[in-house]
Amino acid sequence: MSILTEPFYGFYINRLLKHDTPKLFTKLYELDWYQSLHQQWFDDLQCQSGQQLLELGCGPGLFSLSVAKRNIDITAVDRSDKMIKVAQANAQRCEESKANITFVEGDAKALKFENEQFDCVIGASLLNVVKPPEEVLSEMMRVLKVGGKLSFLVPNKTMNMENVVKYIAKNDLRGFSAKVLKAWGTKPPRFERERVMELLEPCQLKDVVIDERFDGMVYTVSGVKVGG
Repeated sequence: MSILTEPFYGFYINRLLKHDTPKLFTKLYELDWYQSLHQQWFDDLQCQSGQQLLELGCGPGLFSLSVAKRNIDITAVDRSDKMIKVAQANAQRCEESKANITFVEGDAKALKFENEQFDCVIGASLLNVVKPPEEVLSEMMRVLKVGGKLSFLVPNKTMNMENVVKYIAKNDLRGFSAKVLKAWGTKPPRFERERVMELLEPCQLKDVVIDERFDGMVYTVSGVKVGG
């Protein structure tokens, strides 16, 4: 029997959270269920080659690098200098992506970009952890071009231990994969649909779509910016 039990993985995840968050998020993105969720979300946005895209809360940059491989110019922002250093190192090792990507340390509530600079602005698991989320969303809208797409991904209230355990059993997840999903299902704040609608109300968006993904435990929200 393996000595790598659930308590061990719990200890390991907590240690990474305290001392090496870039490694934790790198290992998280390497998991099929996590990577597939994000890739399917991005595929549905139908961003086009040559467009300028901004990702907020990019972490170690693996998702941004996968986007850059599609010949989309992406600027990726994180407030952690440690995350940005790891992301830049990852980019240097990825010949397919590094010409199309720029990593920037910055505050999502005070972006140092011009108004209407980007064709698409996205953020995964960000609005639910940064307070107040209204300030982040306001900045996302400010730097987005009229006609551009805004999108974010957040866990919703149905991401609870009961549903997480069902998902783990259905997909036969084990070890780190199972334990880190349990952590994601219990640690970060989650949004109800009403909270999502409340956040969107002041935004000048059309064609708004709120999709339930990941067996209904995650919302992906998107819309197109209209003129003032």
